[in-house]
Amino acid sequence: MLHKVGISATLLCASALAQAPLDPTIQPPSSQSSNPNMTSPYPSSSTNPNSTAGSSSTGSIIPDPVLKEKAFIRRAADRSVAEIELAKLVEQKGSTDTVKQFGKQVGKDAEHTRRNLRAAASVLKVDVPSDISRGAQKALDKLAKLSGPEFDHAFAQAILRTRKNQIPFYTDLAQNGTEPEVKNFAARTLLILERQRRKAEELAGVAKPKK
Repeated sequence: MLHKVGISATLLCASALAQAPLDPTIQPPSSQSSNPNMTSPYPSSSTNPNSTAGSSSTGSIIPDPVLKEKAFIRRAADRSVAEIELAKLVEQKGSTDTVKQFGKQVGKDAEHTRRNLRAAASVLKVDVPSDISRGAQKALDKLAKLSGPEFDHAFAQAILRTRKNQIPFYTDLAQNGTEPEVKNFAARTLLILERQRRKAEELAGVAKPKK
């Protein structure tokens, strides 16, 4: 049974967290750009220090044809690390068995994602990080300050917002990726993201704190 909460400041904190998901840099792809690299939230080949782009005889930059795929895999790897840590936090602070079970599933899915993305990362020569990013850790720290229904609701909202932002990118790569390994990874993971989005949407309504 949900407890009534009368502290508006806590609600504002939960709301702010939902607006700043654990993957704060991701944004939906733009449909107005004709440049394939512009559908990604990551730097273009002219500014990305990890890019393998070269220069022509006239000095112009030659784009890396798989730059978007490389950026996608890096962010997917970062995301998986963050969600493994998130699952641990939910196990400790979730106020209902339903929330804890969902958090546990998010962690399992993140570990599964890391295993699946290694094939694409190997082909693209992209390192798979094992440490959580600074931005994700900051979001986790904010979430850790909440408790009870406020924590449950903020967790569900964070997952919901992140999934809604991620799904367009996974859909794009699953349909338009140039590397078979990336397309396969995106297509398989997309099913997981859709399932989690539906569950988070359900929990966000159930766990919403009452004034």
